[in-house]
Amino acid sequence: MKKTRRALSVLLCMALIMGCVSLGFGVYAKPLTYKLWVNGEQFDEFTLSIKCGDGTATFDPVNNELTLDNVEITKGYTYDAYNYGKAAIYSELKDLTVTVCGYCFIDLADDLASDGIDVASGCNVTVCGAQSESEYDYNYLSISKGIFGFYLGNFTEGGDLTVKDVSIEITDTEYSAIMTSGDISLENAGLRVERLYTGDENGVVLNGSVYLNDYSYLSIVNRCSCILLGTGDSTEHNITVDGGSILQVYSMDGYGIEFVRSSLTSKINGELNFQNGTIAAQCSNQRLCTNLPADKIVVPEGKEILYTCGNLTSNNDTIARVVNTYNGFPDVKTDKWYFNAVKYNAQVGLMSGYSTGLFGPSDHVKRQDFVVILARLSGVDLSKYDTKERTRYSDVNPNAYYATAIRWADSYGIISGYKNGKFGVGDSITREQICTIFFAYGTDGTFEYEFDVNEVLAPYKTDKHRISSWAREGVAWCINEGLISGKNATSIAPLDSASRAEIAQIFMNYDQALVTWLLYPEDYFDL
Repeated sequence: MKKTRRALSVLLCMALIMGCVSLGFGVYAKPLTYKLWVNGEQFDEFTLSIKCGDGTATFDPVNNELTLDNVEITKGYTYDAYNYGKAAIYSELKDLTVTVCGYCFIDLADDLASDGIDVASGCNVTVCGAQSESEYDYNYLSISKGIFGFYLGNFTEGGDLTVKDVSIEITDTEYSAIMTSGDISLENAGLRVERLYTGDENGVVLNGSVYLNDYSYLSIVNRCSCILLGTGDSTEHNITVDGGSILQVYSMDGYGIEFVRSSLTSKINGELNFQNGTIAAQCSNQRLCTNLPADKIVVPEGKEILYTCGNLTSNNDTIARVVNTYNGFPDVKTDKWYFNAVKYNAQVGLMSGYSTGLFGPSDHVKRQDFVVILARLSGVDLSKYDTKERTRYSDVNPNAYYATAIRWADSYGIISGYKNGKFGVGDSITREQICTIFFAYGTDGTFEYEFDVNEVLAPYKTDKHRISSWAREGVAWCINEGLISGKNATSIAPLDSASRAEIAQIFMNYDQALVTWLLYPEDYFDL
């Protein structure tokens, strides 16, 4: 019995000793660390949130997701043994998702030797905005100063950059705003680069391809080439503009879009897949918009490129869009004053013909149809307004084809009805009504202008007194903006109904002016 008790005592002591040893290891063992640094600090199992200014950076190690919540990051982490590489956000994870909540800033004015976001070879980065259920209505990331804005993959392998549902602005980096060995994809996102006062580097440099989709916006202002694709190797590099996206480039001393030629064949191994959207390019010093040959620009079958000005492969200033091929209307002759306007509207999808194949240039436009055309011009998704609910206008059928457009325009204060509570469905729209609607639409409800209404209307002494008091500002604004002109030198005809030909001309004038604004002023580089 004594031996048994002694054995049990020994076992109990050993268990206690092992427990103490285990407890000691638990207390003194180093915490599990993650290869992700923000603002000079590293995340570990006990530090999953880092204070950055008034905001916080939080890491989810399960999903490799870094959430930036109204942060201000001002310093970098040195990640190589030679004190050469430094980044405000540095990752050696395989893939990293950066979710932007609210307004976030990486300001490296006090740490100019640091990159903004830097990842190791083979690491892909996705930057996205917070989901709609977030308290933030707008998600924005600014990267300013420092060396590179994004430096992905060490320009050796990997390093795809995907941007979704967020706006990013990169300004005044010493070297390229983005340097990556992978692809750059934008989906419902905005990316703006501005490098005016810094080194002679290209704006965005990559050894992959660029994809713009879902109404994305890529704008680059740079001294050298705005986009440089390739390193001279045999891989293919493409730019795809689709989904109503806009590519805007402005270079002082380089190309807007430059493809590096193959070191073996001296040929460009790439294409511009111009599917659906707009390209605006302006290059100073007589440089071309791109060095890409014309046969390397691909458009879908049944489409063509419409140039508002210039040509991508032979001019230094260009605005280009992919539009429908014009098939013509029997009642629209090429020698008519409205031919170009009708063709333009048909190609960009604003106005189409009747089921008979005719256009009806002399037919009057009804008020509800004008709003439908305006909705097409705006690019709004009218399915969001397909509520089937009645509007505040008693004569608007909630199930009619025009109901969604009227709900949209009414919700933004673009239109108004009559005093009797009706919209005026079936009534022909007048010239002064058109001007009032365009005034509300074009000024976004601010009603700010820098001209004298009486002075603008003065030449139309024959009938300016017939302009309704509520329409005077709108008519003057449209005249001043070049959207309408008088019937002759002294008559503006404010109460006349507008024909389809006249409406086509007005919409072409507005749309072309809108697109032309994508080009920066010529004195942008007047430093």
